[in-house]
Formats: sequence, structure tokens, C-alpha cells
Amino acid sequence: NRLYSIMDLSHYQFANAGQFDAEFLGRESTLLLSENPLSVDRAALSVLNTQRKELGFIERKAKKLLLFQYAKELGLGDVQKAEIYDVQ
Repeated sequence: NRLYSIMDLSHYQFANAGQFDAEFLGRESTLLLSENPLSVDRAALSVLNTQRKELGFIERKAKKLLLFQYAKELGLGDVQKAEIYDVQ
């Protein structure tokens, strides 16, 4: 048996995460799939950062985000070494 994490990017919010704000919504016809949930989050971060840059927001660095720091400390993997493939 295999367990996968799937993230649908058909609707997402890339800023003001504390509350809903329609000004910061994005959409993309992309599904992210991985056996490692951190890889899915890392790939999604790239998409979010692209949207953030277009509106002049600062880029979120994976190595500074607590989500990825804690995952590494817990032995769940180092997101900096994650391999990401684009399958069309």
C-alpha cells in the first residue's frame, strides 16, 4: 500500500493567511502529489512565492519557515533536498 499527499491548486490564498481576503486569491490547474507531504508543501510554496512577487510581497524562504525546520528536527526529511518533478 502507498499513501500520498495531494494538494489542489485550483484555488489558493497567497497572502493575509490570518483571514480570508479575496484580493490575494490565486488559481492554477495543478495537482501536486507526493509520498512525502513536505515535498507537496515545498512545491506549493514555489507557486505561492510567484504570486507574492507579482504583487510586491516578500518571498517566503523554505529554510526559514518553522514548518520545514520542525519537520527536519523530527526526522521527516530535509525539504531543501527534496526532488520535485513536473509531470504533464
